[in-house]
Amino acid sequence: MTERFGSKFPHGRIAQTVEMKAGKEFGPERLKKYDVARALNLQEDQISDGEWMEISEFAVNAGADLIRAAIQQDSKDIFSSRYVAEIQRSIEDEDNDVGLKPFHDIFHAAETYRATKGKHAAARFAETDDRSKYVDPQSAVAELYPVLFFASPDMPKPLPVMFSTADDRKLVFELFKTVAVSDEQLKEMEDLLSTYPSDPAERQRQYESFLECIVIFNAQKQVKDINRNEIAMMREAMKSPPEHYRVFAARVFNEEWRENQRLFLDELLNCIRTRSE
Repeated sequence: MTERFGSKFPHGRIAQTVEMKAGKEFGPERLKKYDVARALNLQEDQISDGEWMEISEFAVNAGADLIRAAIQQDSKDIFSSRYVAEIQRSIEDEDNDVGLKPFHDIFHAAETYRATKGKHAAARFAETDDRSKYVDPQSAVAELYPVLFFASPDMPKPLPVMFSTADDRKLVFELFKTVAVSDEQLKEMEDLLSTYPSDPAERQRQYESFLECIVIFNAQKQVKDINRNEIAMMREAMKSPPEHYRVFAARVFNEEWRENQRLFLDELLNCIRTRSE
């Protein structure tokens, strides 16, 4: 460790604390192999020890990037010795997860790492203020790709795979219905999940419509003064997703995962193996 990152320097002490926090939150003791396997539509033994080591190492490093970005957003004067002790206590607090969900945010980080050609893994949402996390159009459209891998602790498989059976769609509705802020929104979500289109392109549109509902309903719930123009801008952004999302989503909703069990795993590995140019 060079002198400027030594523990006697403010930024050095904060950097060390961030790394320890990332190791706890994104390390294999908390981000378990089971959590990642579920999001990849696999059983644990379908991920090799070498692949798991690679994913775990990426997760901890990405976690540090995400935590650092969140702390810098909250503490503009992060390297002032006046605030170092306070910032360190905030990071070390066991009850403070810095607003991150490792089982989901690892996929945000992987896509950011790919898009930045290996420069960093701090996703857009980690670099915005509390309000923008919910209303920023770029943050909204940035959810489309990582949610393809979304599998909360109550879900046995990733969201797009769960869309394929009636029982799983009922579970999805039960898990997400609390996001709705009105009966009309609740019915919109329920109607979207009532069928599973036979056409792959229609299946992809169903997913995108459902996610648009979740993102906007959640924004309305979290940001009481959100206005119609902000909602319109979010909707417009989500209609123009990045090409990388469109290509992979087409494979997912063409149900390539039925024959290719490694579809999600190989996609993740390709992202985290990105090298700087």
